[in-house]
Amino acid sequence: MPTKISGSASTTGNPEERGTRLWTASDLARYLGVPVNTIYKWRSTGDGPPAYRVGRYLRFDSAQVADWLEKQRS
Repeated sequence: MPTKISGSASTTGNPEERGTRLWTASDLARYLGVPVNTIYKWRSTGDGPPAYRVGRYLRFDSAQVADWLEKQRS
């Protein structure tokens, strides 16, 4: 697993207010240990963690990824 990407664990407010750096699809893929194409496939099928669209790029909030990952346990 990669080193933690700096940010707050808070799940309220927008990411800029919390001081978090949004993850790229590559960051998320490294964190989860899956290929980047899997992240895009999950996005297209609605199975992956929530993402922000910033222009043509996807960005992921680490707190929302953690929430999504915890829900995958059930």
